[in-house]
Amino acid sequence: MHGTTAGILVVLTVCAPAVLRAQGAASHRDVFPRGLTVACGVGSYAVRDEYLTRERYSGSLPSFRASWSRFHEHAGFRLGFAVRSSDAIRSHAATTVVTHVSLDLDYLYPAGRPSIGGRRGYLFVGPAAGLFFYLNDQQIASQGLDVALSFAALASVGVASDLIVPLGSRVQLSASARVDVLSATLRMIDIVESDESPGRILTPFSGTRASARLTARFRLLPRLSLAAGYGAELLRITPWEKLQAASDEILVALTLGP
Repeated sequence: MHGTTAGILVVLTVCAPAVLRAQGAASHRDVFPRGLTVACGVGSYAVRDEYLTRERYSGSLPSFRASWSRFHEHAGFRLGFAVRSSDAIRSHAATTVVTHVSLDLDYLYPAGRPSIGGRRGYLFVGPAAGLFFYLNDQQIASQGLDVALSFAALASVGVASDLIVPLGSRVQLSASARVDVLSATLRMIDIVESDESPGRILTPFSGTRASARLTARFRLLPRLSLAAGYGAELLRITPWEKLQAASDEILVALTLGP
């Protein structure tokens, strides 16, 4: 499908804001990322949406992301918003406009202190919930009800994890992964030729939305940090006409936090 699909779950985070702490931080609360983060990214993208065509479309899909996180009582809380859109996804001479919009909420609980390369990391694991919207507007002539448009919406619950490894008082590495477990999904169908229901519950066997990121974060000022990282995402919906999309991107983020 796409060259990045095989490594989709081995990547890390840019959208998680962070206050950089020393190697000897006392607790998970001390190292958990807090504050407001804004990020932008660019990378490759490929999609095969069989509602429109069996051809694979590919190109570059820029992104804008914003997130807010804090540690409340015994768990970390993170709310993230992302938009990815491009009108230059193409297959030969044909083009399509692809848009992804997501709103995700994660609760992350301390889950141990694994040793990573001789350094102690801080592991967080917890439940996740999210809304995701996909729109594919193929740029071909159409008329009447024969619209070259594909749409999907997912309301999902799943699992999220973060691993944070402080390298010093100003630098930390973080890796995160997120995968949906159950999704209530709405998919565009051919209302003229199909009697299928446009709604369905998806499990990991019939649908997947997963992401992973790796980030290096540097504290520039007491309340300001800069991050750079690599991320990958996978979208798969197999009921109805199959939809498969995979992407990767390089991200840069600024965090303002306490």
